[in-house]
Amino acid sequence: MPRQFYISIFLMCVVAGLAASCHKNTTERLGYVSPIEAAQPALQKIGQRAEAIVVSVPTEDWPRVYAYIREISDAWQDYKHPTVNPSSEPRRFPASMLVSQLDAALAALKEASAARDSARTIQAANDVNAAAVEMYAFYNPTIPPEINTLEVLERQIIKACADGDLDGASDTLGTVRGTWVRARPIVSARVGDQVVVAFDQYIVDQQVAVAAGNGTELSARAKKALAMLDEMSRLYYGDDED
Repeated sequence: MPRQFYISIFLMCVVAGLAASCHKNTTERLGYVSPIEAAQPALQKIGQRAEAIVVSVPTEDWPRVYAYIREISDAWQDYKHPTVNPSSEPRRFPASMLVSQLDAALAALKEASAARDSARTIQAANDVNAAAVEMYAFYNPTIPPEINTLEVLERQIIKACADGDLDGASDTLGTVRGTWVRARPIVSARVGDQVVVAFDQYIVDQQVAVAAGNGTELSARAKKALAMLDEMSRLYYGDDED
Protein backbone atom coordinates (compact mmCIF):
# COMPACT_ATOMS: atom_id res chain seq x y z
CA MET A 1 0.00 0.00 0.00
CA PRO A 2 1.19 3.57 -0.60
CA ARG A 3 2.82 5.29 2.36
CA GLN A 4 0.18 8.03 2.23
CA PHE A 5 -2.52 5.42 2.90
CA TYR A 6 -0.79 4.25 6.08
CA ILE A 7 -0.43 7.85 7.23
CA SER A 8 -4.13 8.49 6.60
CA ILE A 9 -5.06 5.41 8.62
CA PHE A 10 -2.83 6.52 11.48
CA LEU A 11 -4.26 10.04 11.56
CA MET A 12 -7.83 8.77 11.55
CA CYS A 13 -6.95 6.39 14.39
CA VAL A 14 -5.70 9.31 16.47
CA VAL A 15 -8.87 11.34 15.91
CA ALA A 16 -11.13 8.36 16.58
CA GLY A 17 -9.12 7.43 19.67
CA LEU A 18 -9.53 10.89 21.17
CA ALA A 19 -13.25 10.88 20.51
CA ALA A 20 -13.69 7.47 22.13
CA SER A 21 -11.36 7.93 25.11
CA CYS A 22 -14.03 8.68 27.69
CA HIS A 23 -16.15 5.72 26.63
CA LYS A 24 -13.12 3.44 26.66
CA ASN A 25 -12.12 4.43 30.19
CA THR A 26 -15.63 3.70 31.44
CA THR A 27 -15.92 0.34 29.74
CA GLU A 28 -12.45 -0.74 30.89
CA ARG A 29 -13.44 -0.07 34.50
CA LEU A 30 -16.51 -2.26 33.99
CA GLY A 31 -14.42 -5.01 32.42
CA TYR A 32 -16.25 -4.73 29.10
CA VAL A 33 -14.61 -6.00 25.93
CA SER A 34 -16.42 -5.25 22.69
CA PRO A 35 -16.84 -7.99 20.07
CA ILE A 36 -14.58 -6.02 17.72
CA GLU A 37 -11.81 -5.93 20.35
CA ALA A 38 -12.36 -9.59 21.28
CA ALA A 39 -11.95 -10.61 17.63
CA GLN A 40 -8.51 -9.04 17.20
CA PRO A 41 -6.59 -12.34 17.79
CA ALA A 42 -8.29 -13.64 14.64
CA LEU A 43 -6.48 -10.97 12.63
CA GLN A 44 -3.15 -12.02 14.11
CA LYS A 45 -3.87 -15.65 13.21
CA ILE A 46 -4.77 -14.66 9.65
CA GLY A 47 -1.46 -12.83 9.28
CA GLN A 48 0.54 -15.73 10.71
CA ARG A 49 -1.09 -18.29 8.42
CA ALA A 50 -0.62 -16.04 5.39
CA GLU A 51 3.09 -15.81 6.23
CA ALA A 52 3.20 -19.61 6.49
CA ILE A 53 1.68 -19.90 3.01
CA VAL A 54 4.45 -17.72 1.55
CA VAL A 55 6.99 -20.13 3.03
CA SER A 56 5.13 -23.30 1.97
CA VAL A 57 4.36 -22.46 -1.67
CA PRO A 58 7.97 -22.61 -2.98
CA THR A 59 8.19 -26.20 -1.68
CA GLU A 60 4.92 -27.03 -3.50
CA ASP A 61 3.39 -28.32 -0.28
CA TRP A 62 -0.14 -27.63 -1.53
CA PRO A 63 -1.98 -29.75 1.09
CA ARG A 64 -0.38 -27.62 3.80
CA VAL A 65 -1.24 -24.45 1.87
CA TYR A 66 -4.88 -25.53 1.62
CA ALA A 67 -4.96 -26.27 5.35
CA TYR A 68 -3.63 -22.78 6.09
CA ILE A 69 -6.24 -21.25 3.81
CA ARG A 70 -9.00 -23.09 5.67
CA GLU A 71 -7.66 -21.72 8.95
CA ILE A 72 -7.55 -18.21 7.48
CA SER A 73 -11.10 -18.55 6.20
CA ASP A 74 -12.36 -19.83 9.56
CA ALA A 75 -10.55 -17.09 11.48
CA TRP A 76 -11.92 -14.45 9.11
CA GLN A 77 -15.46 -15.71 9.63
CA ASP A 78 -14.88 -15.61 13.40
CA TYR A 79 -13.74 -12.02 13.06
CA LYS A 80 -16.73 -10.93 10.99
CA HIS A 81 -19.24 -12.92 13.03
CA PRO A 82 -17.97 -13.02 16.65
CA THR A 83 -19.56 -15.55 18.98
CA VAL A 84 -19.78 -13.02 21.84
CA ASN A 85 -22.87 -10.87 22.19
CA PRO A 86 -23.31 -8.48 19.23
CA SER A 87 -22.13 -4.95 19.78
CA SER A 88 -24.09 -1.83 18.91
CA GLU A 89 -20.89 -0.10 17.79
CA PRO A 90 -20.37 -0.14 14.00
CA ARG A 91 -16.99 -0.74 12.44
CA ARG A 92 -15.61 2.73 11.78
CA PHE A 93 -14.29 3.85 8.41
CA PRO A 94 -11.83 2.80 7.08
CA ALA A 95 -12.33 -0.55 8.87
CA SER A 96 -15.38 -1.30 6.72
CA MET A 97 -13.29 -0.71 3.60
CA LEU A 98 -10.51 -2.95 4.94
CA VAL A 99 -13.03 -5.76 5.45
CA SER A 100 -13.85 -5.62 1.74
CA GLN A 101 -10.14 -5.53 0.92
CA LEU A 102 -9.44 -8.69 2.92
CA ASP A 103 -12.52 -10.39 1.42
CA ALA A 104 -11.15 -9.74 -2.07
CA ALA A 105 -7.61 -10.83 -1.17
CA LEU A 106 -8.87 -14.08 0.38
CA ALA A 107 -10.99 -14.82 -2.69
CA ALA A 108 -7.93 -14.27 -4.90
CA LEU A 109 -5.87 -16.54 -2.64
CA LYS A 110 -8.40 -19.36 -2.93
CA GLU A 111 -8.57 -18.99 -6.70
CA ALA A 112 -4.79 -18.88 -7.20
CA SER A 113 -4.14 -21.85 -4.90
CA ALA A 114 -6.86 -23.91 -6.59
CA ALA A 115 -4.97 -23.37 -9.87
CA ARG A 116 -1.68 -24.12 -8.07
CA ASP A 117 -0.28 -20.89 -9.45
CA SER A 118 2.70 -20.31 -7.17
CA ALA A 119 3.39 -16.67 -8.03
CA ARG A 120 -0.26 -15.59 -7.75
CA THR A 121 -0.71 -17.58 -4.54
CA ILE A 122 2.27 -15.91 -2.87
CA GLN A 123 1.08 -12.47 -4.00
CA ALA A 124 -2.45 -13.13 -2.77
CA ALA A 125 -1.14 -14.42 0.59
CA ASN A 126 0.89 -11.22 0.92
CA ASP A 127 -2.24 -9.21 0.11
CA VAL A 128 -4.24 -11.10 2.75
CA ASN A 129 -1.53 -10.47 5.33
CA ALA A 130 -1.26 -6.79 4.39
CA ALA A 131 -5.02 -6.30 4.80
CA ALA A 132 -5.01 -8.07 8.18
CA VAL A 133 -2.02 -5.99 9.32
CA GLU A 134 -3.71 -2.75 8.27
CA MET A 135 -6.92 -3.67 10.09
CA TYR A 136 -5.05 -4.67 13.24
CA ALA A 137 -3.08 -1.43 13.10
CA PHE A 138 -6.36 0.51 12.84
CA TYR A 139 -7.50 -0.88 16.20
CA ASN A 140 -3.99 -0.79 17.70
CA PRO A 141 -2.56 2.55 16.54
CA THR A 142 0.33 2.46 19.03
CA ILE A 143 2.13 0.12 16.61
CA PRO A 144 4.18 2.30 14.24
CA PRO A 145 2.69 1.83 10.76
CA GLU A 146 6.22 1.74 9.36
CA ILE A 147 6.82 -1.64 11.06
CA ASN A 148 3.80 -3.08 9.25
CA THR A 149 5.02 -1.54 6.00
CA LEU A 150 8.47 -3.05 6.47
CA GLU A 151 6.98 -6.51 7.05
CA VAL A 152 5.05 -6.28 3.80
CA LEU A 153 8.13 -5.04 1.92
CA GLU A 154 10.39 -7.81 3.21
CA ARG A 155 7.82 -10.38 2.08
CA GLN A 156 7.84 -8.74 -1.33
CA ILE A 157 11.63 -9.17 -1.45
CA ILE A 158 11.24 -12.87 -0.60
CA LYS A 159 8.66 -13.24 -3.38
CA ALA A 160 10.84 -11.40 -5.88
CA CYS A 161 13.75 -13.69 -5.06
CA ALA A 162 11.52 -16.73 -5.54
CA ASP A 163 10.55 -15.33 -8.95
CA GLY A 164 14.19 -14.67 -9.86
CA ASP A 165 13.47 -10.94 -10.05
CA LEU A 166 16.61 -9.53 -8.43
CA ASP A 167 16.02 -6.07 -9.91
CA GLY A 168 12.56 -5.92 -8.37
CA ALA A 169 13.95 -7.09 -5.03
CA SER A 170 16.62 -4.37 -5.22
CA ASP A 171 14.00 -1.69 -5.86
CA THR A 172 11.94 -2.92 -2.92
CA LEU A 173 15.03 -2.92 -0.69
CA GLY A 174 15.45 0.76 -1.52
CA THR A 175 11.93 1.35 -0.19
CA VAL A 176 12.83 -0.67 2.91
CA ARG A 177 15.77 1.65 3.59
CA GLY A 178 13.64 4.79 3.26
CA THR A 179 10.89 3.37 5.48
CA TRP A 180 13.41 2.27 8.11
CA VAL A 181 14.90 5.78 8.25
CA ARG A 182 11.48 7.04 9.39
CA ALA A 183 10.83 4.14 11.77
CA ARG A 184 14.27 3.92 13.35
CA PRO A 185 13.97 6.66 16.01
CA ILE A 186 10.49 5.47 17.02
CA VAL A 187 11.61 1.87 17.37
CA SER A 188 14.78 2.90 19.20
CA ALA A 189 12.74 4.74 21.81
CA ARG A 190 10.56 1.65 22.35
CA VAL A 191 12.93 -1.31 22.12
CA GLY A 192 16.42 0.20 22.41
CA ASP A 193 19.47 0.81 20.25
CA GLN A 194 20.66 -2.81 20.22
CA VAL A 195 17.63 -3.93 18.21
CA VAL A 196 17.78 -1.09 15.71
CA VAL A 197 21.51 -1.58 15.15
CA ALA A 198 20.86 -5.26 14.49
CA PHE A 199 18.17 -4.38 11.94
CA ASP A 200 20.56 -1.86 10.35
CA GLN A 201 22.93 -4.78 9.75
CA TYR A 202 20.15 -6.90 8.20
CA ILE A 203 19.56 -4.14 5.66
CA VAL A 204 23.30 -3.93 4.94
CA ASP A 205 23.45 -7.72 4.54
CA GLN A 206 20.59 -7.61 2.05
CA GLN A 207 22.33 -4.88 0.09
CA VAL A 208 25.52 -6.96 -0.04
CA ALA A 209 23.52 -9.91 -1.38
CA VAL A 210 21.98 -7.67 -4.05
CA ALA A 211 25.41 -6.40 -5.08
CA ALA A 212 26.65 -9.99 -5.35
CA GLY A 213 23.61 -10.98 -7.40
CA ASN A 214 22.85 -13.70 -4.86
CA GLY A 215 19.07 -14.10 -4.69
CA THR A 216 19.24 -17.09 -2.35
CA GLU A 217 21.26 -15.16 0.22
CA LEU A 218 19.05 -12.10 -0.20
CA SER A 219 15.94 -14.18 0.51
CA ALA A 220 17.57 -15.72 3.60
CA ARG A 221 18.53 -12.28 4.94
CA ALA A 222 15.05 -10.92 4.21
CA LYS A 223 13.53 -13.79 6.20
CA LYS A 224 15.77 -12.94 9.16
CA ALA A 225 14.79 -9.28 8.90
CA LEU A 226 11.13 -10.31 8.81
CA ALA A 227 11.58 -12.42 11.95
CA MET A 228 13.07 -9.44 13.75
CA LEU A 229 10.18 -7.22 12.64
CA ASP A 230 7.78 -9.80 14.04
CA GLU A 231 9.57 -9.54 17.38
CA MET A 232 9.31 -5.75 17.28
CA SER A 233 5.58 -6.05 16.61
CA ARG A 234 5.11 -8.40 19.57
CA LEU A 235 6.55 -5.74 21.86
CA TYR A 236 3.88 -3.33 20.70
CA TYR A 237 1.19 -6.01 20.97
CA GLY A 238 2.19 -6.43 24.59
CA ASP A 239 3.36 -10.05 24.27
CA ASP A 240 6.46 -9.13 26.25
CA GLU A 241 4.42 -8.40 29.33
CA ASP A 242 3.72 -11.50 31.45
